[in-house]
Amino acid sequence: MTVAAEPLTTDQFPNTRWSLVLTAQQADEPQAQKALSDLFEVYWYPVYGYVRRRGHDTHDAEDLTQAFFESLIRRESLSRAHEDKGKLRAFLLASVKNFLIDKHRKENADKRGGSQFIAISADAAEMRLQEELATDDAPDVLFERAWAHTLLHDIMKRLEASYARADKLPLFEALSSHLLQDTIPEYRDLSKGLGTTVVALRIQYHRMKQRYGELLDEEIRHTVSTAEEAEEERHFLLRVLAA
Repeated sequence: MTVAAEPLTTDQFPNTRWSLVLTAQQADEPQAQKALSDLFEVYWYPVYGYVRRRGHDTHDAEDLTQAFFESLIRRESLSRAHEDKGKLRAFLLASVKNFLIDKHRKENADKRGGSQFIAISADAAEMRLQEELATDDAPDVLFERAWAHTLLHDIMKRLEASYARADKLPLFEALSSHLLQDTIPEYRDLSKGLGTTVVALRIQYHRMKQRYGELLDEEIRHTVSTAEEAEEERHFLLRVLAA
């Protein structure tokens, strides 16, 4: 059955990633810098990986990634961005491509070591990149893989935070790895360590898996504008992770 391409309203998802882009357009608004920082915090790594794959060294990639996100509030591409433009992933990839082209066309007056609205952990990023840069994958492919892993990492952080608030971190630590690996937990062994029963642990894992799926759907919808695009992004994630 074909999924109707109905817009996802702000009533359904009031704090979407697209809303951060739209808020960041308002350069004179106090919330603009915070919105841009939030957007940067989630999505800087896919952009950084793309820039590195395009041949820039670590220091230049760090500077360019910072400059790219800072430029969003000054560029016409951002002022024209709306939720009905499609996927946030596609928008950011096209934007960073144009940004790098512009960098070749004109000399950048900014000096290294300028203002940074959020710190890049370049060392940690390089550790993540080593295996990916060793492949022959195109920059676009590297961006998409990094995007998928960033999305899942953000979901796991949110899930972990909810278990921490409920004082159930040991339960999260015991079961969460099976969500990504799609494996069955060793309920009998784990139940002994957690001081619970096998039946209770099965129920807890089912609830965790269900909540993980809900967060995944929510996060995907945060980056698209229609239900049809949300379904496409789900298939995209599965395809990228399988590869």
